[in-house]
Amino acid sequence: MLSEQPIEALSPDARFVPQAVGQEIMSSKRVLIVAGEASGDMHAANLVRELKKLEPEFSFFGIGGSRMENAGVELLRRTEELSVVGFSEVLSKLGAIRGAMSHLFRETSRRRPHMAVLVDYPGFNLRFARLIRGSIPKIFYYIGPQVWAWGGWRTRSVSLLFDGLISVIPFECDLYEGTRLECHFVGHPILDLVNPKVSKEDFRSECCSRSGPLIGMVPGSRKEEVRRILPIMLRCAKMIREKKKETCFAIGVAETIDTGFVRSLCEKIFEDVLVLEGKTYEVMQASDLLMVASGTATLEAAILGIPMFIIYKTSPLTWALAKALIKVRSVGLVNIIAGRRIVPEFIQFQATPRKICDQILFLLSNRERMEETKKALSEVRSRLGSPGASRRAAEIILDLSEKRCNLSASR
Repeated sequence: MLSEQPIEALSPDARFVPQAVGQEIMSSKRVLIVAGEASGDMHAANLVRELKKLEPEFSFFGIGGSRMENAGVELLRRTEELSVVGFSEVLSKLGAIRGAMSHLFRETSRRRPHMAVLVDYPGFNLRFARLIRGSIPKIFYYIGPQVWAWGGWRTRSVSLLFDGLISVIPFECDLYEGTRLECHFVGHPILDLVNPKVSKEDFRSECCSRSGPLIGMVPGSRKEEVRRILPIMLRCAKMIREKKKETCFAIGVAETIDTGFVRSLCEKIFEDVLVLEGKTYEVMQASDLLMVASGTATLEAAILGIPMFIIYKTSPLTWALAKALIKVRSVGLVNIIAGRRIVPEFIQFQATPRKICDQILFLLSNRERMEETKKALSEVRSRLGSPGASRRAAEIILDLSEKRCNLSASR
């Protein structure tokens, strides 16, 4: 959540003058789609596939990553160029972000798509929606901005910019009651993705040579996150090993992270840890408990029912600005959806190896607390809806699209 700061909060005076809207005939089968993070790229790609099943003649262009490209989206810019963590990194990439926005606007004006689907990435997408509002018949937001975290003032601006919001957070649509915006909760798309390929028993027999508990680490999907968070996890693991000699450790490395970079951090701090690329769900499922970077991974762990400790650390500038803007008491999505603190959070200055180590050792020795946590995680899992979110999102987008066209024709 801390990685989703709005660009406008940093540089309210940053502006560029868009070119005039082109005169090319609007394509009824052309769709603009924008995702600026690795997770958004994944969810957008699945949405594109479902939209193509429902409307095979659709063509897509926009901003995304390799998954969207493989799904058939023509990429004008790539997510790797724009992905940022916190305010300070936004400043360093502001030129690239504004350049991408300007280029995308020009291409949108020239190609005149039938509709736009903006996926997550609120710092970019909210600003871009203001530019294209009025020049595209229908604009939809999939995986909307976390207005519940940043304050209710954003609810009204979102409701004026979009023709529909496709939500993956169960309570989000309540925030838009009384506005013009149609909001639909479709469930969370990760329910279709969390599917370990190896059983817990097979994984442990192959990868864990010790007889004690297995503690998994999921340090994030962006290099800056991993650079700040993984050393804390590794130092904590080293302390735990000193207390519980038979404990096993494994790191689930995201596909967006260089495994060599992770191994170099391990070599400096604590080497006796298994480093696995592309097997995060297997690591999660096999673990007795997890150390997890704040973000979607907390929901993935909840789906698998694994108790966790949420850890997050960012730059001092980002932290100071986030403290002033964030309106929620918890930063972990699993706690936010639960409506209470069901798993511990160690954020910024509280994220010390000693504090985390003490809490992990306590939980490992307290079977009753462990079971209570698993029960609470099961309740969160049930609130996330049912599998098939991408399909439902595609159906709703098409339904709202037709509804908007019919309303326009009747005027």
